[in-house]
Amino acid sequence: MAGFVKIAIDDYYSDSNWTTIAKKYWMLAERVSDPRVEGWFLFDTPLPTLAMVLTYLAFVMVVGPLWMANRKPFKIQRTLVLYNAFQVLLSSYMFYEKGRQRTQTCMWYDHRIPFVCLHY
Repeated sequence: MAGFVKIAIDDYYSDSNWTTIAKKYWMLAERVSDPRVEGWFLFDTPLPTLAMVLTYLAFVMVVGPLWMANRKPFKIQRTLVLYNAFQVLLSSYMFYEKGRQRTQTCMWYDHRIPFVCLHY
């Protein structure tokens, strides 16, 4: 935590421009990143995530409206209701499982909860 405070104080007193901000970001990412995920897709650098966000924004702001300009809206109300009902049931099940785990007197590890969350 002290490292973050020192970095924040150094940033406050430094003259910042976009180049120094980018350099400090990469330095912070290198210093604080978890070495166990080095080389993993989407964890090594923020560039793939940034590319996905920009692609999403381009589709939502430009491509999607152009594509749907002269089309009727999709009729997916039934699909949305079923999807939302499924989400409520799954969330209730996960809440129940987590609550059941709190009532145990011994401290044992149950591998079912991460498995349920994996499929959520």
